[in-house]
Amino acid sequence: MVAGSPDVRRPFPHAGLLTSDRSGRSVLYRQSGLGEAPVTRPGTDDRRPGVQKPCSPRYRARMSHGRRSALLDQLEPRRTGSPQQAILDELRRVILDGGVPPGTPIPLAEVAALFGVSPIPVREALKTLVGENLVAHRPNAGYVVAQLTRRELAEIYLVRGVLESAALRAAIETATQDDVVAAREAHAALEALQTDWDPRSYHRESRHFHLALIMPCRMQRLLRMFESAWNVTEPFQPMRWLEPSAREHLHGEHTAMLEAFVARDGDVLLDVAARHHQRLESVIAVLPERAGLLADPGGEDI
Repeated sequence: MVAGSPDVRRPFPHAGLLTSDRSGRSVLYRQSGLGEAPVTRPGTDDRRPGVQKPCSPRYRARMSHGRRSALLDQLEPRRTGSPQQAILDELRRVILDGGVPPGTPIPLAEVAALFGVSPIPVREALKTLVGENLVAHRPNAGYVVAQLTRRELAEIYLVRGVLESAALRAAIETATQDDVVAAREAHAALEALQTDWDPRSYHRESRHFHLALIMPCRMQRLLRMFESAWNVTEPFQPMRWLEPSAREHLHGEHTAMLEAFVARDGDVLLDVAARHHQRLESVIAVLPERAGLLADPGGEDI
């Protein structure tokens, strides 16, 4: 970052509009995550030269349609390297972090304004995300975070289970002591979230734990396929909808998987992993539609 330049990663840098309230006091209306809030600025006069203007990209992006965008709130524009790559990485990060549910609109023009670019690199980044099944394009409606039917989501979880089983079978034969340490650390992070529950953090750490168990397989194509399948399911955040007792069962299976991995007991590891995926499939079967699911054709659930 160039010395003296604003930190564009900070939310709402310099965003505000100096004006006067009915009593004649000068106030600064500053954007916040909950809307606009007046902050009194004594000793200022909005009629004098040098009045602060709504100049930040985030402010312009928000006000262009006069409404709050959940996705725009979470984007952190960085102006390093290729604009298209920066936009792609940031959109992917926000979608995979679970902060914007499936079906959330992705306003192309507002994202471009936020990054200070033309719509072209934004459109190209969105096309890449469409290819990754993270974004969908609706004719005459624009881009949205991709949605799935319940049947499609269950199918992706089935694929995840098959790929993970193949990776675990190889990983347990080649895991080193460093791999065991990494798996223990990933499990400890999950353990901490059992008492300090946060669904988005739990999804993130659960991903790290499962990857820690399969990374020792050293099969890069298999790992990429597994991660691609996991990415498609991540925006739905199924753990958000679970009762504490159900979360405890799932975490108990994580613990059993770790113990089998450390003991290099492949049969037990694969058995627990299979039961774990069966439980996840039962979770998907009862997810509410407000989790971002589309109706299955014919209105049938699985």
